[in-house]
Amino acid sequence: RQNIAYVGQEPEFFSGSIEENLRLVNPEASDAQLYEALEKSGLSEWLKSLPDGLKTSLYSGNTTHVPSSIAPQFALARAMIQDSPIMLFDEMPYEFLNSASGKCFYDFITAQKNKRTILLITYRQDYIDLADTVIQLHQDMPPQIKEKKHA
Repeated sequence: RQNIAYVGQEPEFFSGSIEENLRLVNPEASDAQLYEALEKSGLSEWLKSLPDGLKTSLYSGNTTHVPSSIAPQFALARAMIQDSPIMLFDEMPYEFLNSASGKCFYDFITAQKNKRTILLITYRQDYIDLADTVIQLHQDMPPQIKEKKHA
């Protein structure tokens, strides 16, 4: 579990503060690491807008205070804090990929090339173009594996 950071299509949050939710994956993470991950995922302005910052509770009753529009960014920040050698991203939302935060995600994926294994489930050609190996799945057909040759 420590070796794979997973960002699902519908990120889950737990009762507790922003800080506690981020530290679930890396209890030893410093505040500086938390702020850096939130910055890289495009959430620093959102965090600044919260009166209690990292101490802000994500739930009151059964209602989360994380808007669905930033949930993928929060999950990305959590994956960055986990800092695992393998990262799995399961179809990031189209709205997210087409936003300024999506640009942060693209830059992150680009920066991680040759540093860790990234498994990205996507239909977006710009992300597919980043891959060293592409596995295409089609209904009723065996998977097609394409290895890219590097100069």
